[in-house]
Amino acid sequence: MSDLPVSIILRSFNEAWALRQTLPTVAAQNYKKWELIVIDSGSADGSVDLLREFKPRHFVQIPHCEYNPARVMNHGMNLASSNFGIFLNADATPQSSDWLGRLVAALIDPQVAAVFGRQVPRPDCKAVYAHDYERCFGPDRESANWEHFFSMASSGIRKDIWSRRGFNERMQYSEDDEYTRWCRAQGYRVVYEPEAV
Repeated sequence: MSDLPVSIILRSFNEAWALRQTLPTVAAQNYKKWELIVIDSGSADGSVDLLREFKPRHFVQIPHCEYNPARVMNHGMNLASSNFGIFLNADATPQSSDWLGRLVAALIDPQVAAVFGRQVPRPDCKAVYAHDYERCFGPDRESANWEHFFSMASSGIRKDIWSRRGFNERMQYSEDDEYTRWCRAQGYRVVYEPEAV
């Protein structure tokens, strides 16, 4: 499995505070065969300098007013040189060196179109939001009983399946939910990987 290349697509907007943690944890992953694709939507807080220091294979900057999540993710997937696109928001800091390997392992199965990892709140997270994280990602997560749930913040998709139609760029929000519902309707699986935190 460790010989398969992976494309990490990192989305950023004015999150230098988080990138100082996220970038080193990405570099420390046990899974080493990856490229970094960064799409920054108008950061003006020092994020660009931090990202450039990390030497991404592709670094795309767009004005914040042109940000459309589906378009950004499609652009990242078009740039990806591998069959596995791993999405990571700048403030979704991997909590272990096995984060990437866990997501990739799920995507090895050609019937798995998408995988998403567990999200945990930061220590300073407001209680109402921390409760939502627990409902969606905790050990007794309510989302397991919902008709459908997916989160793109820390996730992965197969390019061979994505290339059949991509993310719907007419949508401004919930494009990840719509795409993974389409995947399921095509007979593919969408899985949760609680160890990819």
